[in-house]
Formats: sequence, structure tokens, C-alpha cells
Amino acid sequence: IYKDLDRLDLAVDLRARLGDWFRVKQLVPQGGGDDALLTRAYVNMGEYYYDRQLWKKANECFERGNAVARQVDCLYNLEDYDALVKLVTDPKKQLPEGSPLLLDIGEKLASVGLAAEAVQSLLRANAVKAAIDCCVLLNQWDMAISLASEHNFPQIEGLLSNYAAVLLKAGRRMEAAELYRKASRHPDAAKLLADMAEEVVRSRATPPRAR
Repeated sequence: IYKDLDRLDLAVDLRARLGDWFRVKQLVPQGGGDDALLTRAYVNMGEYYYDRQLWKKANECFERGNAVARQVDCLYNLEDYDALVKLVTDPKKQLPEGSPLLLDIGEKLASVGLAAEAVQSLLRANAVKAAIDCCVLLNQWDMAISLASEHNFPQIEGLLSNYAAVLLKAGRRMEAAELYRKASRHPDAAKLLADMAEEVVRSRATPPRAR
């Protein structure tokens, strides 16, 4: 009726009140509303698809509605990690430095084992500790120590010691001794080197067994 009376604005308002956002999206370009209302329509259409786990359609609507937070959820559910990374690195799409969404993206990328990409996102979120924790969780110790050193992380000695324990468990004692030295745990480094030297001496002094 409102449309027949050339009152598209009232027709759009009625459809919006009824939650018929698909119809709102059709009417707005005909002169029944502004860009803000069209954006709102796309976001609500996205929620409709999201509730039905139609992630791809939901993502398309959220992108048109500039609902980046909801886009992040859709891309994660779609397992489109490349698109998530673009929100961190692509100059045309990247989120602003310090955006809370960068922290969310970093955590999502870490949950699927993408350590380097997760760290990049977390660092852009100014979350250095979270980036280091991510490296430790994913067993990327070299990256963790590099970050800790670069950003003057106060607990770097503890981090080095923990990594040394991991190396010892793996039988990589020379690397562990070097880490002890970096962590200023010189007695531990000296003891480890002495034990290794003693084992070498013993192995040379022990005659080979007769076959």
C-alpha cells in the first residue's frame, strides 16, 4: 500500500519493524532509505544466514554491512585462514593497529597451528605476551625467545630455562647448555658441559667389547 502511495520510506520502515530485511534491501535502492539502513539490512541478513550455519552467504552479507567482527567468525568457520590473514597483512583489507579484532584473529590462527601468522596478528594487536605464549604453546621456542629478546620481555630468563628443559628431554644437551648460559644460569651450564665431557672421557677409556 505504502509503495503504491509513493511512500517507499514508510514501506521500508514497516518491513524493518517486521524484521523483513531481505525486502528492506530491495526497497532501499529504489529510494526508500539511506546507506545506513542498507548496511543495517545486510548485517541482519548476515545474522539470518549465520544462525543457519550458512557461513559463506553470511560472510558476504557481513562484508557488505562492514561487520568485520562477524566476518572473522564466518571465515574461521569456513576454514578460510588465508582470508583471515589478509585482515592482518593486506594493505587494502587490514585492520588498524591495536584493533581488538587482531587479538581474536591471532587466537583463532593459533588454534589451528599457524604460529607465524598468529604472532603477526598478535603483535599488531600490541599483545607481545600473548604472541610469546602462542609460540610456547605451539612449541616454537626459537621464535618465542627471539620475540622475548626483541621486546625486552621481563621473564626471558624463565623462558630460556623452560626451553632448556625441553631440549634436555630431547637429548639436545649442547643447545641446552647454551640456553642456560643465555639465561645467566652459569652453574647449570657448567655442570651440563662437565657431565658431557666426563661421558666422552669414559667412552674413550672403555675398551670395546669383544664380539
